[in-house]
Order: sequence, then structure tokens, then C-alpha cells
Amino acid sequence: MALTNPQYDAIMRMYNERQLRHQREQQEHIRIAYEKIPRLAEIDAEIASLSVRKAKAMLNGDASMDLDLNAAIRDRSQERAALLSMHGYPADYLELTYDCPLCRDTGYINGTQKCACFKKAAVDLLYRQSNVEELLKAENFSQFSLDYYSDSLTSTGTPLPARPLLPRSKKARRSSAISARRLKISSFTATPVSEKRFFRTVLPAS
Repeated sequence: MALTNPQYDAIMRMYNERQLRHQREQQEHIRIAYEKIPRLAEIDAEIASLSVRKAKAMLNGDASMDLDLNAAIRDRSQERAALLSMHGYPADYLELTYDCPLCRDTGYINGTQKCACFKKAAVDLLYRQSNVEELLKAENFSQFSLDYYSDSLTSTGTPLPARPLLPRSKKARRSSAISARRLKISSFTATPVSEKRFFRTVLPAS
């Protein structure tokens, strides 16, 4: 499935819009939760401070301090989840969410492999730009009518109607005219009549 540069850019803009939307949602959640539960702001500040100390401990090779910091961070995370639950919020209320958790709304898994949501977005984009969607609104099985066909045949095995076809409605005639024009346009690659070569068979004289 080949995409042009403008089509690829359009899909990536969609992902950027998703990311911005979820970031705004997260910031709004944080603002609401901090106002209602001030202790949450303190917990997040403590977790941030402990995370910095943990990074320094790892650089210095101090494994014992690393374990202590992990336990402290875990305790505060559990306290935060308990406070959120106590006030009627889900445990992940302050976390960043995604439309697609697999690629985290980037379109790629591990930065290289196209996600299934990217492939679906590409198909949807190509489908919309092909005008097939508009075509199917006018030409589909809901427009089909058995009134155009006879109930019997002139003879067994002969696919001819026993009576003339019923007059078609104005809507049906218009739909057929549109289909004919589109068929004429879509067949532009056919060989023009002027270029077709005709051969005459000459029978030998008796």
C-alpha cells in the first residue's frame, strides 16, 4: 500500500493531534485532582525527587540505596492510587492515555514497525479519497428492485422475460445514467476504436 508524501503527512498530523488531545486531557485531570486532593501534588513531588536520587544511585553503583528508593516510590504510588479511589477517581486518572496503547499514538511500534492502527488509517484515507464511499451511497443493494424482472421465463432454460420489463422510476434511470458515465470514465485505458485492427477472412475459391 503505497502512500504519497501528502497522504503520509496527513496521517502523521492525525497522530500529533491525538497526542496533543490526550496531553491536554491529562493536564486537566491533574489540575482537577490537585485542587480536590492537595496531598497528590506532594506525593508527585516526592516521587520526582526519589526518582532523581534513584538515577544517581544507579550511576554510583549503590544497589542497596536503589532498592530502598524503589520501595519508597512504590509506597507513594500506592498511596496516590488509594487517595484517587477514595475520592471516586480511577487509579490511572493522572496517567497519560492513548487511543492505541500498542504504539502510544505514534503509528509505529519500537520506532520502526508500522502499527495496525497506522495501516487502518492508511486504508481509511485511501478509501475516502477514492470517492468509493460516495458512490456506494447511491449504488448499493438497497437500490435493487425485483420489479424490473419477470416472474417467469418464455421457455425452460431461456433467460428471457415472459413480459416486458416494468418502466423504471426516475431515480433508477438517473442512477443508471450515473453508472454509465462512471463506467465510461473508468474505462479510459481501453483501446480506442480507431486503433483497433479488424481482419477479414478470405475464403478460398471453390
